[in-house]
Parts: sequence; C-alpha cells; structure tokens
Amino acid sequence: MQMPFGKYRGTHLEQLPEDYLIWLAKGKGYTKAHTTEMKFSIPIPVWAESRRILEERGYKIIGERIERE
Repeated sequence: MQMPFGKYRGTHLEQLPEDYLIWLAKGKGYTKAHTTEMKFSIPIPVWAESRRILEERGYKIIGERIERE
C-alpha cells in the first residue's frame, strides 16, 4: 500500500520510518493548529496496515500504547 498523503505521499508503507508508522498507528492525525481548528484523521486502511507492519517489525500494540518487544 502506498502512502496517500503527506510528506511520504507515494511511498510504500513498508519503507516508512518507524516513528512515522507509530504516528499513523495511533490514528489521531491533527486536531488543532494555532487558533484555527483543523480536523484530520488517518484513513482506516492506512491505520490498519501501519499497525500490521509495526507488529512485523517486533512492536507490541496494546490499545494506544505501542512498545518494542
């Protein structure tokens, strides 16, 4: 699957750095920027795939907590 947005747009998710995958796996996106409100959420397929990749890389995912095994 390719990243559909952002800095890594068009890059395969397997090639993304771990810190970016963790951000995707948490699925929060942006909520506020300065005084205007921005709403953005991670698409579910990207969220699910990022979690799968992290688990393959040896991470343990417990709810919102993601830690290295």
